[in-house]
Amino acid sequence: MDTSVAKRPRLLKTVVRVLITAIVFALLFWQVSWNSVWSAIGKLDGGYFALVILLCLPTQYFQYLRWAYLARQAGPDVRNTDIHKGYWVGYTLGLLTPGRIGTYGRALALQNCSLARAAGLTIVERSYSAFVLNGLGLIALVVLPMMGWLSPVTLPGGPFSVILVLAGTLLIGLGVFPSLLARALRRIVHRLPFAEKLERALAAVQEITPVQGSLLTVLAVIALGSSLLQFVLIVRGMGVEVPYVAGMLAVLLNFFLKGNIPISIGSIGVGEWTAMLCLAGLGVEASVAVAASLLLFFLNVFLPSIVGLPFLTSLRSIPSLKQRTTPA
Repeated sequence: MDTSVAKRPRLLKTVVRVLITAIVFALLFWQVSWNSVWSAIGKLDGGYFALVILLCLPTQYFQYLRWAYLARQAGPDVRNTDIHKGYWVGYTLGLLTPGRIGTYGRALALQNCSLARAAGLTIVERSYSAFVLNGLGLIALVVLPMMGWLSPVTLPGGPFSVILVLAGTLLIGLGVFPSLLARALRRIVHRLPFAEKLERALAAVQEITPVQGSLLTVLAVIALGSSLLQFVLIVRGMGVEVPYVAGMLAVLLNFFLKGNIPISIGSIGVGEWTAMLCLAGLGVEASVAVAASLLLFFLNVFLPSIVGLPFLTSLRSIPSLKQRTTPA
């Protein structure tokens, strides 16, 4: 098959994603003027900004601990340098893909191990972010209105609230007992292409014990909490006295919504729209919400992606994209 023909669909998808991102950004700054966003950034208090910078350390460190803990289980010959590369290059790949799904490409940085196992462990690592974010996000939908947050839409209460809390608790519980999910998926993968490699990937999930699952869940919660606090500190530093707990829950809902709308590259633009939507319920102006979202994106995603940029050339190739003859 002509490789130029094979590349055309991928190129078309990339062009479409870039266009969608540009459209989302154009609509964003049609709704909120760039001058008002820049003015909000200019009002940021230096003391608050220093705290935000300081919190970059736990935000990144606890995410790295989760990744490193699992990456070391890919094989005894996995090098620490590859683990470091994988962490940072995940940001680079994530920035280039809708919903930051490219972060799963961290597996390609791990050398001297089974690629299928490395991929499985990377899926586990990313799943903990999803379990915690989506689980707590569902619970936040119920808790926030009780704290004076004004929802942009009317949310049904009663049994619906109970369902949301139970669903959120179940998602977090899957982080503690991920083998339950692996068993359910194992019934499906044997019918899929590359079933053998998928089985090896799932084996990595089934090996996670409840103690390990609890540890990984706690690491994910701490990293997320640090990021939420960063956002609230930025908003407060811009002169808006949002309450800490309600503010962090509103930002949590923002992260939850943008993570489930993977239409733009790196979720750029979408996150700013959802920030406006969620923080408006606490009386935060649209320009401040957008400014805070863009600044946090720059600190927590864009700068780490620059660190990972030089490591792109050292990634493993995917056998199935070549000859499909070399075992992973």
